[in-house]
Amino acid sequence: LVEAFAINRELEGILLVWGRIPERVEQVLSKRGVSWRDDRRIVVIEKYIDDHAFRALFSITDLVVLPYQRHLGGVSSLYLLSAIHRKKTICDNRAWLGWAAEHYQHGLAIECSRIEEIRRGLVRVLSGTSIPMASEKAAAALRSECMHGQFRRCWGCD
Repeated sequence: LVEAFAINRELEGILLVWGRIPERVEQVLSKRGVSWRDDRRIVVIEKYIDDHAFRALFSITDLVVLPYQRHLGGVSSLYLLSAIHRKKTICDNRAWLGWAAEHYQHGLAIECSRIEEIRRGLVRVLSGTSIPMASEKAAAALRSECMHGQFRRCWGCD
């Protein structure tokens, strides 16, 4: 994601990364000559942010990108929040995220192991091309399922 964003100098906006960039990822970016640290459009928040700060940052977010190729704990929560709040979303097309994008008809599901796919997805979404968005009715239903603790029971019921 960092590389795909950094090589697209024409993209306007800010890439806000929540969490530390792993050292192995930094090494790969360095070997590839990606000077992401010099890119003022890329901001990394490495410290813990409380619920209030998270809500504030999430409220001003235009696009949620979840390039995780395996299901990780908090990733599903971020996807659900993006669908409930009808935020544009790019996610990996495999595992739970791929299933959820199709099931909830929300988000652009791509093969996130390929930098070029992420780059094209970013260009597509940030240039204004429409992507599937959860309807207001679907978002309300999803919010209700999540709030009443029945969500896990509903996965894959269809």
